[in-house]
Amino acid sequence: MATGKFAVSAFGIEKTFSLVYTMLMHYKVVETSTVTDEEVEKILNEWTAKGYVFESIQFVTAVSSKRPTMAFLFFTKKA
Repeated sequence: MATGKFAVSAFGIEKTFSLVYTMLMHYKVVETSTVTDEEVEKILNEWTAKGYVFESIQFVTAVSSKRPTMAFLFFTKKA
């Protein structure tokens, strides 16, 4: 919901807006230690089928390896 008002200042008439964000969100974080394309695909399909929207993925790697050891997938859903 956006509300606006006018104000007079030394620079003329200004219009300011206030945006009220009233939509509640549910957040879901899914952790997996099996980091394969099949596992990530399975998680994406499972949670998007439940109405969640995929937001991002973060990979955890060991210092000595480029291969991820864990992944965190972040989802949101309107309440």
